[in-house]
Amino acid sequence: MDRFDVIALLIALLVWTIPLAILHATHLPPTAKIPTHWGINGKPNGWTTAKDIPALVATLAEITIVVWVIRFVYPRQENVRKFSRAYNALVIGFSAILALILSTAILQTSGYRINANAVTMVGVGAIISVAGAVTFVSKQNWAVGIRTPWGLESEEAWEVSNRIGGTALIIGGVLVALSGIGIVSPVVGLVIILAGFIAAAVSAYVVWRRER
Repeated sequence: MDRFDVIALLIALLVWTIPLAILHATHLPPTAKIPTHWGINGKPNGWTTAKDIPALVATLAEITIVVWVIRFVYPRQENVRKFSRAYNALVIGFSAILALILSTAILQTSGYRINANAVTMVGVGAIISVAGAVTFVSKQNWAVGIRTPWGLESEEAWEVSNRIGGTALIIGGVLVALSGIGIVSPVVGLVIILAGFIAAAVSAYVVWRRER
């Protein structure tokens, strides 16, 4: 762990002050219903109340810490350190996207006309793409990446499969984000991601068998 890891965690946690600040600025009554989930039609189908938002933010901040910490307890730390900068970007992105979605829900409850479904899809697509970038540069480890039995035995199989899977995640994430503004269907992005995972697993097996 170095100072950049700590700075990344602090940034990821500071992101969570944004929805709290918006909640305070909008002066919503404690009983105001705030959407926390939307259906595929873009309409809310799950809610919480304004008084529960601080507890929700605290819980999500705790999840952020867990996501940040978990990589330090896995074996192959020499490999994990090689892509620690990318992993830190994933942690910050994870917090930023969830905080953006929660902030959007608070503003929507306050009367602002915001398409929460569009924001959610763009956010989800963005974090998928960031995860893809981390997957692409990841080295053999148990923390992140496409972990197949063959990739965990062969470094070459790992690199080949994770580059394929990472590329699919990046492209699929972009398409999911574009679906939020109505350019494509989110199904297209999801199909590319699934196809990429299958291709990654197959390639890992092929490389592993070739090495045998």
